[in-house]
Amino acid sequence: MSQQIPVFPLETPAMRQVEIVPVRMRDREMLMVRDPMGLIEGAALLVPDPILLIFLQMADGKTTTGEMAQKATLMSGQIIPSGIFDAVAKQLDEALLLQSATFAAALEKRFEDFRLSSTRPSKMFKAEGMDRLKMLKELGDEFRRHKMSAISPPQQMDLARGSVRGVLAPHIDYMRGDHRRCGPLALRAGIWRRANE
Repeated sequence: MSQQIPVFPLETPAMRQVEIVPVRMRDREMLMVRDPMGLIEGAALLVPDPILLIFLQMADGKTTTGEMAQKATLMSGQIIPSGIFDAVAKQLDEALLLQSATFAAALEKRFEDFRLSSTRPSKMFKAEGMDRLKMLKELGDEFRRHKMSAISPPQQMDLARGSVRGVLAPHIDYMRGDHRRCGPLALRAGIWRRANE
């Protein structure tokens, strides 16, 4: 994996860095979970059961599910077996909400799928049912308007030989595209060649 993420066993579970927001749906209080890493598609909903709330507070990678059960027993005055917290940990692990080996494997698979894909997945035209042709036409029209506007970049830059110290060529993925014709590496090489002529 490109980055080492600590993993914790389910006996001492640790919640991942996710956003948990209380929401009201159909006259019911719920917890909406959003994943900033995007591993979980969309948002997940959890019922804010007291056992779950205790679990969320104590899942720090150090506290055991048995210790969680002891605290819940002290708070409620009823005997709560650790098996309940084991079951919560298992369910949250399957939902990829814990920083566990299951999560690490899913993340590694996502990285590997991305590395092996020949193109980047579309974020702009992702939704089904969109008129993609219309959106592409509007995007092209916007580019043409910008190119012809007063603030557009110049077609020709008369730079003195050797005056270029650096080029800012933003591109998020240098390894994609046909580098011989239009890829960012070819573009960058062309800029340097022209700047040094």
